[in-house]
Amino acid sequence: MKHDYDCVIVGGGPAGMAAAIAMKRLGVADVLLLDRNPRLGGILNQCIHPGFGLSRYDRDLTGPEYARALESEFAASGVECLLGAMVLEISESRMLKVIAPSEGFAEISARSVIVATGCRERTRENLEIAGSRPTGVFTAGQAQNLINLKGYRLGQRVIIQGSGDIGLIMARRLTIEGYQVVGVFERLPYLSGLVRNKVQCLDHFDIPLRFGTQISEIVGKGRVEGVFAEKMDDEQRPIAGIREFFPCDTVLFSVGLIPEVDILKSAGLVPHPGRPIAVNSRFETGAAGIFMCGNALHIHDLADNAAKEGESVAHHVAQYLRSREEYAAFVTQSKPYRPLPVNARFNASFFAALEESGQKVCIVCPKGCAVSAKAAPCPRGAAYFAESEKGRYQTMTTTTGAIQEGSRTRLPIKSLETVEVGNLALKKKAIALAAEERLPRSPRGSPSSEAQFSVKVAGMDVRFSICD
Repeated sequence: MKHDYDCVIVGGGPAGMAAAIAMKRLGVADVLLLDRNPRLGGILNQCIHPGFGLSRYDRDLTGPEYARALESEFAASGVECLLGAMVLEISESRMLKVIAPSEGFAEISARSVIVATGCRERTRENLEIAGSRPTGVFTAGQAQNLINLKGYRLGQRVIIQGSGDIGLIMARRLTIEGYQVVGVFERLPYLSGLVRNKVQCLDHFDIPLRFGTQISEIVGKGRVEGVFAEKMDDEQRPIAGIREFFPCDTVLFSVGLIPEVDILKSAGLVPHPGRPIAVNSRFETGAAGIFMCGNALHIHDLADNAAKEGESVAHHVAQYLRSREEYAAFVTQSKPYRPLPVNARFNASFFAALEESGQKVCIVCPKGCAVSAKAAPCPRGAAYFAESEKGRYQTMTTTTGAIQEGSRTRLPIKSLETVEVGNLALKKKAIALAAEERLPRSPRGSPSSEAQFSVKVAGMDVRFSICD
């Protein structure tokens, strides 16, 4: 590794990889990508559910599949990459202090820097929820990591606070794994996540969603024993005297995301609480030559959108490196992005009216269009409605045990056809066990990434594939 580059990209998730690929295509040869993880992909590696890549690849991929597709593009680009590299700070003069197993401590200078470090989750402490500190309290992403990548068991009876997309997705994932999800609580009077996720993750599994409900206290000594929850008014203030106890042994929080930008403090860039670091119309921060994109800048609803933003930033950085004068001539102080809209219309009245109308929310893509026997905006929507009349069908994903290079690990698998979700926990168990027995092994003891197999479930053959 050198110690001087035209551009250093910090973060190997969808935004960082897409930026690196675009930089190479634009003729910027001297590029380095740094990531603290042992594998590229960022949060995608633990997101085993489908719904990725519909824009970039025109295919419905799981998170690991999307990560591997981007990783393949990245490898073909020839961009230099250092994994396991923790960036400690970035100075205003674009000097990066880095530690990595292969390099020890190093200082790297760059003519430009792209920060694509992603985000972290808000926690119980951010909400200032009262109670003791028992075992069994997790953020939704933390639980996703422990279950999908580590194969751990977290508990049995779960309550989820927050109707963000990860919370909704984890409600489904936990149910498939055999947990009892008591319900999802949302302090707002409307849905926080995508409406398609409410349908496919809660409605299809009969998991209740309580609007205007907030956990006010967690009860338990060694282990969570339950929570007290309060009803909230339209101004998100507790309604006096309305407090209910819910027994549970596990609590998950899906209450929003915070851009991960602490490394920029040494460059004089300190975000105000609740607000992102300011950038100009070319995604450049107040420190010259330091750019931002992806969830480090603002929270995206789709990984495809984060990747697209990474490509946009790459074009601006390439122009910045070619000619500062040409670059500066088109810079304004307007925001180059729009914050995610608040979908306040997706409240209890909306869902009641939808059910009464006989329409259904299509779950084929993130648009979540309303479809019926008479009208659908696309052929896929019409096909989904016809299938939904027969039952609740979804692509099923889970993980299975495997041996990779002598170590036991978990591999994500998905059905190649949609599966009826009734009693899916039992189906999942049969499929995961059969997958573990049938995985073809390479001479090094690793399963083939192209492995496909068929399992008989409820008298019917279901085809599955490894999606990693």
